[in-house]
Amino acid sequence: MAASKKSDREARERARVYQARQDFQAGLARRKRRDNLVAGIGGGLIIVGLLVGQGVYFTSGPGAPVPTPSTTSTPGESTVPTPGESVTPNPSTTPAESGDPSAEPDSTDSETPTPDVTPAPEQSSEPSNEPSPGILPDPLPTEETQ
Repeated sequence: MAASKKSDREARERARVYQARQDFQAGLARRKRRDNLVAGIGGGLIIVGLLVGQGVYFTSGPGAPVPTPSTTSTPGESTVPTPGESVTPNPSTTPAESGDPSAEPDSTDSETPTPDVTPAPEQSSEPSNEPSPGILPDPLPTEETQ
């Protein structure tokens, strides 16, 4: 009978160790699944945050396009002349008074002096073997010099 009790005790011990290993492995699987879920949610939130931040930056931050002023006409005014009407410029406004720097100057201005242009020194069409100042000579021979 002693042998039977010993084998029963060993069988119970093996079953207990086996069950402990099964519980441990199941716990690892649950933890791995939970960690992956937390990492996925965290990564998704980071990506969404980056996209929202980029959208805000490019719509209202320094990356936003600068609005250009445009002329708008009121419904009562017409910018297109009718066939019988001629468009005449307002004689009271001169280009100098309008403040437009691209306006043509008055013809009464004196002629603008032109600067003297000195010709560049003549360069020979033949290549010289002396390097130019500040330029390193070519270390590899070319087909012309071989």
